[in-house]
Amino acid sequence: RIARQMVQRGVDLAVGGGARDFTDQAFAGSDARVARSWDELAPALAEVRDHPTFGLLAPGALPYAIDRDARAPGLRDLARLALDALAGAPGGFCLFIENEGVDESAHANDAAALAREMIEAEETLELLLGFVAERDDTLLIATTDHACANPGFSAAGDAGDEALARLASASRSFDWIRDELGRLDEGERTAEALADLIDQATGARLDGFEVGALARALRGERVAPYRGRDRLTSVMGSILANHLGVAFTGRAHAADPVLVTATGPGADLVRAAGHHTDLHDAMTRALGLPDPGM
Repeated sequence: RIARQMVQRGVDLAVGGGARDFTDQAFAGSDARVARSWDELAPALAEVRDHPTFGLLAPGALPYAIDRDARAPGLRDLARLALDALAGAPGGFCLFIENEGVDESAHANDAAALAREMIEAEETLELLLGFVAERDDTLLIATTDHACANPGFSAAGDAGDEALARLASASRSFDWIRDELGRLDEGERTAEALADLIDQATGARLDGFEVGALARALRGERVAPYRGRDRLTSVMGSILANHLGVAFTGRAHAADPVLVTATGPGADLVRAAGHHTDLHDAMTRALGLPDPGM
């Protein structure tokens, strides 16, 4: 439904994953240009002023940064592409950029993937701040829609330094671990095999108690007293808190206050504290649109 709405409502440019939702039926009656690979995207963008352009670069979500091929575009690359395509629009532009990987990796209690997604988001924000700094007509708002899973550092001192080093050197996500485990014959999908994949992905060598916890989780037994941590990925995340120094309280969205920052004309409309839906009013006022309450 959202895919159809994006086409029907005349979005000028959309780039990311979700190709399976943008069927031929979704584009029925549209003159949109559709690129289904990075190589196809540049030619399509040449016509972005004349035709809506959709860059559908993955069937579902884009791969996590930690798993991505070095040649594949990241969030910063896509943001740069969008700025280049839209910055000269005579009537200005409104650009929404989201890193869904932050949310998904937190749900999975995957500290290594989450850390890389946060770094990528930071690098993208650095690009956007540089863009805004060179203009006097662009408002930038950076925030999130909610907190998720309450990740926090679980080690301090020398142990914390060692855990942070292991976190930084991790090379694969839980998605990769799951996919590799799924490639094994059913009889080979043991706790020991899973522990070996975790070691390959994160450099964490699990002890006997930790492997035993994986075995119980694989058998479908409840390992954690809190039901919000009863999935296999949450058990893996809890175990890896001993090695990577990041622990999660659960796997659901959380009610923590979230940060927001703004710069550029209209930044003063963003209050120091408030409901996140207040940002809608701030943006419409900055754009000079009618008061949504009228």
